[in-house]
Amino acid sequence: MKRDKKIILKYLVLSFFLKYFVTIYKKINKKYSYTKYLNSILIKSAHILVNRIRKENSKIFLINGRDFVNWSIDKDRKNAEYFLKLNQVILSNKIIGITHVFCVWYDTLFINQYYWIKVLKNLLDYKIIAVITNDIKNQSNILKLKLLKDQVDLWIAPSQRIYKFLQSKNFLVELIPFYVDKKEFFYINKDKKQICDDLNINYEKVKGKVLFGTFQRDSTKDLIHPKEVKNPDLLIEILKYMPKEKVILLIAGPRRHYLVNECLKNDIPFVYYGDYSCVKESRDDLFINNHDSEVINKLYNLTDVYIVTSRIEGGPKAIIEASLTRTLIFSTKVGLAADFLHPDLIFSEHEIRNLINFLRNFKSNQDKISNYIDFNYKNARKKVSERNYSQLYKKMLNNIC
Repeated sequence: MKRDKKIILKYLVLSFFLKYFVTIYKKINKKYSYTKYLNSILIKSAHILVNRIRKENSKIFLINGRDFVNWSIDKDRKNAEYFLKLNQVILSNKIIGITHVFCVWYDTLFINQYYWIKVLKNLLDYKIIAVITNDIKNQSNILKLKLLKDQVDLWIAPSQRIYKFLQSKNFLVELIPFYVDKKEFFYINKDKKQICDDLNINYEKVKGKVLFGTFQRDSTKDLIHPKEVKNPDLLIEILKYMPKEKVILLIAGPRRHYLVNECLKNDIPFVYYGDYSCVKESRDDLFINNHDSEVINKLYNLTDVYIVTSRIEGGPKAIIEASLTRTLIFSTKVGLAADFLHPDLIFSEHEIRNLINFLRNFKSNQDKISNYIDFNYKNARKKVSERNYSQLYKKMLNNIC
């Protein structure tokens, strides 16, 4: 087996250079009619050699993509590994012998260090599966899709919105929403004081107030400007109309510098959970205030209202997380919102008057709020069951293998 792999590797290196020599020669001498035949022989020979080390009917996946901070992409990778293994897929970190490359984030195919995935696809005879992680309807992302049309064999869409869009453009696509583990995000049967004690938050600061929560990265790397897609200015605009004596904003997560500074400018009361010195000293806190799921789950359970104000999103996962923790959540018309939330909880960023009026009368709207929370919770519990995702991955594998 080892000898086979060495022989195949040497052949592939040689055939790779021969292939591109032929391509260059063809451009120089357009009358040379044998290039396509030589190219075809090289590729077919490579396929024969590669198949020598593959077991019959085997599914061997190399998973590509990570962010190294245990944030969204890392979690997506971990979940993909889990559900692929449940469906008898063999995972490998070696190029030789793989049948598929699974990209947990399609943008990695444009990163130089992963250029080999596209270059070696024909020689190594594998297929590429790529997950859409953002809203791809704008012009620059549509261009990316066109560039990858002949490279990616199957797309995975996290929402009905993206799924239908890709279908309309004749892409082969499967619908698999982002997965959130119900064992990590769940309702905690404790009052606010108990949760504050668990998190070492001063309960007196939040006592008797409606807590608005926000736990996402919404500053750019320079820590000065907002991430336009997250649109934190809209959250500030909503909070400006809230009675300051009755409402407080709970901020957590790394790179919240812009939002904190806007709260200070607009005299919006807030509690910051984490190492606040990073914000005061304008230091990057990506590896300092990146809280684990246990902490974030408690923060959701402390929160009364969570608002997604994004302009463009593939998700966000906050929609599922808040629903599972029985936290009231509103969202702009992005990503997963229509798939998980009660329609009354989805609003337009250009029309926030009704949302503001509802939130200003939070205490008197408890019956409606209870119904909304029940709807979101039941919907999320049903859709993110492990059994459901195992079936979704099985369907995807049947479509591509």
